[in-house]
Amino acid sequence: MHQDLGLFFGRHNTMNSYLCIILTIICGMALVKGGSVVPECVIERGSFCDENDPKTWRTPVTNRFPVLNVFPVGIIPDEILGKNPDRIRIMFTSFGNPLRSYPDSNKMKEALSSLELLVAIDCTETEVTQIADYVLPGRTTYEGNGDFNAFTLNYPEIVFQSRKQVIRPEGEPREDVQIFAELTEAIGLIPRLPQWLYKAAEDAVLTGDRMTYFVKLLGWTAAGHLKYFDQLATVIALTLGKAYGSAGRAITWAGLLTSPICGKSVVTVETNKKKHPILSKIPMFKDWCQMDAAFELVDNHPEGAIIGMNDPENMLKNHIRTKDGKFHTWCREIDEYMKRITPEAEEEALKLQGGCNMILSAGRHSDDGMNASMRNPATYKFRQPYTLAMNPEDAKELGFENGQMVSVTTKAGRLEIPVEYTWQTSRGYCMIPHHFGYTFEGKKVGEHCNVLTSHEDLEELTGNPVWRYTPCRVEAI
Repeated sequence: MHQDLGLFFGRHNTMNSYLCIILTIICGMALVKGGSVVPECVIERGSFCDENDPKTWRTPVTNRFPVLNVFPVGIIPDEILGKNPDRIRIMFTSFGNPLRSYPDSNKMKEALSSLELLVAIDCTETEVTQIADYVLPGRTTYEGNGDFNAFTLNYPEIVFQSRKQVIRPEGEPREDVQIFAELTEAIGLIPRLPQWLYKAAEDAVLTGDRMTYFVKLLGWTAAGHLKYFDQLATVIALTLGKAYGSAGRAITWAGLLTSPICGKSVVTVETNKKKHPILSKIPMFKDWCQMDAAFELVDNHPEGAIIGMNDPENMLKNHIRTKDGKFHTWCREIDEYMKRITPEAEEEALKLQGGCNMILSAGRHSDDGMNASMRNPATYKFRQPYTLAMNPEDAKELGFENGQMVSVTTKAGRLEIPVEYTWQTSRGYCMIPHHFGYTFEGKKVGEHCNVLTSHEDLEELTGNPVWRYTPCRVEAI
């Protein structure tokens, strides 16, 4: 999920949906049978709580709950344009482009344009920066520090990599984490930090002893600042980040200390007991010291390093979070949902209506690029990747020649695009790439497929957009 909506609702500590729990159960069962493994996540990807819990915050207009701590992106227009007094009025986007990457581009633009304040953090001009009230320059991946992988696929090794700055930034761009930390401080969500805490951070960088700084940070929290516990990442970004000259690098360290593998996996990094002779013997601090040593190893090896090993004997125990340590396979919501999935209901739901003759998949991944930063149309000088991929038999039945311009219309919008014969698509199914419709120096190539997707078409259980099943009408121009 992109960061944009999460920045709004991230303050609400929320749930992991039943659907994700079922997926975990399936993976776990496969693990028991030896057919699969559940790779360890170095960073927590979502909170485990119940959407039926009244403490789980729901969106005020659409009454949606989050999945893996993130709310469904398709609800944004309704949450902005709705009449509820608690609707979204301010939005920050961080290196994201909801006007292209989220469904229903036209409705999304209407919604974002109606905000009382729209702030975009980015390193390039995008459709969002063009309508934003303020644009804050962020650093590219090459200019920042601390970008890291959140999960590992190197079973049984747990591999972690934290990228280093490659080029010096020009002008005054900042890492997005630094921008948010300074904004948090500026609007008063944390108190004025004492100079001795900044000094402790400086000493940590000079001596390499971050645990002494960490103990002082915990002491500051316990001494009358417990209500700011959920803002410790901000404090670390401001203090240790300042000492490092990189908030991202400091947050990487904090992320490892709070990693789910801490104290659970067989960490292979040896704690420096000479540096921390007492802390390394205290149970909880021992684990933190070990993860601190893992950070030092990774920090010295930008190519990445093995910081731990999966523990196959206790893997299920580490992943099952129920109080009784058992799989709970029954879920009322899913049970009710499955009862409604009958062959007759599915057949009726799959009937094309309103003059539609094809099913559209938005969008198609390709080697030609798929993000909002690759915008220069010169990239496509010798090829034509902006096409409607269609099964040749479908195209011939509809009377389309290969390369012929056609129109594609849905309830959300319309675009024009040339047909491409390809056996990659099955009968009745067509695909449009999602990395077009970007403006570069006044030039625009093609149109983005999300002008065709509707923010109303959401998956029932999770609220995720239905991008792969959009009824459309394809006809000659």
